[in-house]
Amino acid sequence: LAQKPTLLLLDEPAAHLDIRHQLDVFNLLEKLNREKGITIILVSHDLNLASQYASQLILLNEGKIFARGSPKEIINEENFWKVYGVRVKVTAGIKGNPLVNLFK
Repeated sequence: LAQKPTLLLLDEPAAHLDIRHQLDVFNLLEKLNREKGITIILVSHDLNLASQYASQLILLNEGKIFARGSPKEIINEENFWKVYGVRVKVTAGIKGNPLVNLFK
């Protein structure tokens, strides 16, 4: 950040962190984007967290782009079945973005 980048590429920046620190990381990234205009591109396997913060998502399937768009366009039951082979229930989270509920 000392070199004033215009783009950050991050691989699982909140991996292995507890919930509080995950939120701290994502809140900081959101602030950097909003206040400094830094573009943030990151990889995350936590789709609920990504859905709450990202304006755009890219869903990969076997290393290829399966879908690209807003969280509301990407996170749905049909895509989870096609990409992961699992049944989920997608509801609205606090901010109105999709929230994935897993079944046993």
